[in-house]
Amino acid sequence: MVSRKRTLLIVEDDSMYNTLFTLNCEEALNEIPSIQGVIKKAFDYAEAKQILESTPVDFVSVDIALSPEETHRTEEKDREAQEAGGMLVLEELQKNKNLSLSIIVSGEKLLSYGIDAYSKYNVLAFYQKDKLDPEKYKNAVKTALFYLEAADAISTIDTDVNALNRAEGNWHKALESAKVAGITVGKFPEDLGKRIELTRREHFDVMTDLPQAHWTNDQIKEKISWKNQWTIIYVIIKGFNQFITANGSQETPILQFVGTILKRTRDKFQDQQLFIGHLRRQDYGADPAFLVLSSQDSFSHSAEKIAAWIKDEFAQVGSDPFTRQLEAKNNQPKLEFTLETKVLTGTISKDPQELLDEIGAIPNESL
Repeated sequence: MVSRKRTLLIVEDDSMYNTLFTLNCEEALNEIPSIQGVIKKAFDYAEAKQILESTPVDFVSVDIALSPEETHRTEEKDREAQEAGGMLVLEELQKNKNLSLSIIVSGEKLLSYGIDAYSKYNVLAFYQKDKLDPEKYKNAVKTALFYLEAADAISTIDTDVNALNRAEGNWHKALESAKVAGITVGKFPEDLGKRIELTRREHFDVMTDLPQAHWTNDQIKEKISWKNQWTIIYVIIKGFNQFITANGSQETPILQFVGTILKRTRDKFQDQQLFIGHLRRQDYGADPAFLVLSSQDSFSHSAEKIAAWIKDEFAQVGSDPFTRQLEAKNNQPKLEFTLETKVLTGTISKDPQELLDEIGAIPNESL
């Protein structure tokens, strides 16, 4: 999935450094094909302010001193008399409604600049211009871009089943780039790793790594409740509860196996927008059931083929690897379970919750 276009702003009064940082940003963007970006340049506070007021900016690289009179300050009183242009840019950046990340590259060594940069303006990094490593700079840019991608993805979790995996992938890439850039997790606006972990626990089943039933219910309401015609694939592990009663240790591997098959459906049929989730778990004696659904009109034409593929994939392995011969003392036969699928189609003429109740109440033997 291609992300939205990012805007990067270079605020540097020295034209040589401005060009150098622009090239570094271009290199960073070239190394992330999934992210498109536009780079804007400003040479003083007024230019930067105009851009920030007119354009949503995602990343800012800023020098502290943006005029000769601001350069090489050694006394706090000098700063009190007139704030440096770069610090005013950071102050302006905080007014943005969208999430923006920034770094400082400057020759200024006044201690209060660094303190305020991290405590007031939450910059990711403060680099000394005379010691700047281009590789660190490039990776600081990549860190910011990956972080923003992760933050955007996790904010769409309720409407996009693939969002959490994208968030997790971009978060890991942000951490990898941050190591090279010398940026610690504490410098990020938020530790997205904790948020991703919490979200996964709230929305995904720990055994199948598929959305839990409450999320499936929400997706049914969103994807098909407004359609005159709808199609879903109903999947159930028949005989599961009876089998698990005698072979409890096999519960996790069986569910992981079925979850893997269902997740592979998206790649097999090249439809990353397929929603696949639990309709119910094995509660109250009912065998676990799943739904595959899509908001695409073409889904009705491919559903039977998808359902057959899911069943065939399971049949190639079957229940044998998980089956144990029960002790003969009870004269119990070898128990088996099967994966069954059924394509359900219909029209919406009632409240979505009534549809959910009907689907969830389908007895095993009806398949």
